[in-house]
Amino acid sequence: MTLNLASILIQVILLSTSLVMHELCHYLVAKLLGYQPGFNFEKFLSPTVSYVNKGNALKNSLISASAPVTLFFIGLMIPNKIIVLSLFKFACLLNIFHLMPFCNDGQVIFVSLLSLLKRGIKQWSTNFFTYLAL
Repeated sequence: MTLNLASILIQVILLSTSLVMHELCHYLVAKLLGYQPGFNFEKFLSPTVSYVNKGNALKNSLISASAPVTLFFIGLMIPNKIIVLSLFKFACLLNIFHLMPFCNDGQVIFVSLLSLLKRGIKQWSTNFFTYLAL
């Protein structure tokens, strides 16, 4: 397969589409959960979604995990036989790394899980000591 200008342009469009799809997932889930998300454009005209953090760790985790998980499964569904979509499929599959704590999505998930765990331990200990006091 030779790389001509048309094939390079198609790949750039497909990679851009995967980036927009990633942010669109965040936007839609935030909207469904009652947030007021907005699109911003950062470095290299890269879209990002922002919303006011309401302190709900579970909802923050869902918003952050929605895009990596969705795109990863989209990547799994793209057949290997379609050569033109190979790079797009690879970009979708790479989204799984966004769940790691060294990425923004992963950091939000990690902090949210710590918050949920802390709240759970606090609730459990309160219930436990109340029970012992009886």
